[in-house]
Amino acid sequence: MKQVLIDTRLLQDFLTGQSPRDRDAALLLELAYQQVLVLHCSSIGFYGLLPVLRANSSPEKALQALRDLKPLVQLVDVPVRMLDKVLEQSPAMQEAALLLSLALQMKDIAALVTAYPKEFKTKKISIQTPKEFLDAYNQMIHE
Repeated sequence: MKQVLIDTRLLQDFLTGQSPRDRDAALLLELAYQQVLVLHCSSIGFYGLLPVLRANSSPEKALQALRDLKPLVQLVDVPVRMLDKVLEQSPAMQEAALLLSLALQMKDIAALVTAYPKEFKTKKISIQTPKEFLDAYNQMIHE
């Protein structure tokens, strides 16, 4: 089963209906629901979705949305030393630095899936948009 670290900004797009990325995220979540893909996300990023959801709905609906999403993703703890290093980055690069650090520490990650691949400057791990990942996945299962 493929394992992917998903940018929580894609989950935010899904939960807030931000088109067109919400559809891509929905396809990834569907694969996780079917148990053919394991989606991992930062525990900090996951919890960070709560204020965004609260701004767009009631506190109860926001919490329920996260409760419904939680079974589809595996939360990855962020070690304090990693968080300290990320906080040394410029604010604009903190999200990318956190995701890249998490991806590099995880074993068996096929890709880091994000809508913002240009934020990541590395060849150590595959950085793909949802469309790129889904296209590669579909090609692999049809070979």
